[in-house]
Formats: sequence, structure tokens, C-alpha cells
Amino acid sequence: MEQLVEPNLAVVIRRLVVEKRNGIQIPSIGSTIIDFKQVYGRNIENPIGAVQLPLGVAGPIAVRGHFANGDFLIPLATTEEPW
Repeated sequence: MEQLVEPNLAVVIRRLVVEKRNGIQIPSIGSTIIDFKQVYGRNIENPIGAVQLPLGVAGPIAVRGHFANGDFLIPLATTEEPW
């Protein structure tokens, strides 16, 4: 679709098709700061929007590598359910 319209419009059209075909409304995933022109052809195929995930922190974690060396707090996204 991105060959016919610009990527951000393609995302909206694709999401509207998903909504209509499934009889649902998912407008909140259209509220994003992502510019799909920047991710087109790289990060995702057939995007319809984006979601927020809870973000926690782990650490400090010892990292010993060529580009990072030290103890770091690492942000991690999670979708765990309490059981």
C-alpha cells in the first residue's frame, strides 16, 4: 500500500480495514509519535499503529563488552500477568 500512498496514511487505511473487517474499533493504537515514514521497509510489515507497554527496570546488571563496560540499569518492557 505504501507504493500508492505515503506510509502514515497507509497505516490509517490498513487499521480502518482491520476495524471494519472485524467489527471492532481500535483508535488508541493510532495515537502514536512514531513516524511510519521512518520505519517503512525496515522494522515492520503492514503496520496498523503502535501500543504502549509497561516499562520496568532491572539491575544494576554487569555488562562487560566492547561497547559497554560497567553496571547498568536496563529498561525492560513487560506484559506479565499476576497469577
